Order: sequence, then C-alpha cells, then structure tokens
Amino acid sequence: MSQSGYTLIEVLITVAILAVVTATAIPTLQNYASGLEAEADNEQVRNALSKARFFARANNIAVDVQDQNDQIILMAGTATVSVYPLQQKTVNFYDASNNQISVLSVNNSGAFPTNNTIQLSGNGSTETLTLLRSGRLQ
Repeated sequence: MSQSGYTLIEVLITVAILAVVTATAIPTLQNYASGLEAEADNEQVRNALSKARFFARANNIAVDVQDQNDQIILMAGTATVSVYPLQQKTVNFYDASNNQISVLSVNNSGAFPTNNTIQLSGNGSTETLTLLRSGRLQ
C-alpha cells in the first residue's frame, strides 16, 4: 500500500516561502495605494476649481472655494454647491502676496481676482500649484 501526499518539511518550506513573498509585497502595495489616494486628492482639488468656475459662469454669481476639515467646499452665498472630500492631503490657499487665505473667490464670470497658489501637503510630500486668474492651473 503506497501513500501519497506532502511531508511536513515540504509544507513548512512552502509556508515559509509564501511568508517571505507576502512580507515583501505588502509595503509595495501600501505605497501604491497611498500614491493613488494622493493623486485622487489632487484630482478632487482640480475638479472643485473647475466646477466653481463653471457654476459661477452658468449662474452669474460668485462662488467661494473653502478648505474645511479635509474637504473642499463650494459655497454660493450661504448655500453649499458641492463638497469634495480629501483622503490624505491638506490644502492651503495663498494669495498673490503669498499670505495664507481661507477662501478662494470666483467671480460671476468664472475668474479669480488674482493669481493664487494652492499647496497640497501630505504623505511626506508637498505639491504647489499656481492658479492663474483665468482658472488655469500650472
């Protein structure tokens, strides 16, 4: 009578190899996921600015872009137009004189009164975007 199967040593070696492969793969996957969340935050900021300009032009009203509690909020007067949550990044707005401001205003023609700077910080990196009066980001 012959027996087939794996010995205890073969199973232990296989488990050890899987543990090593898993231990090396997890940090790489975490970094990849973190990078995707950071890129999503950058896209949220771009989308918020684009919608603010569109909404201001379409409705002929001024719109304020605010950063509150890890989210970008678009306000038209006292009404909330949209909320854009951020996963990882902190957003700071600066005016043309490099003073930190809490609100970016978009006039009813969809333009910003001055060139502004937007700083996105988080996850060990900082990205600075220049927001032109026209609404273009550089």
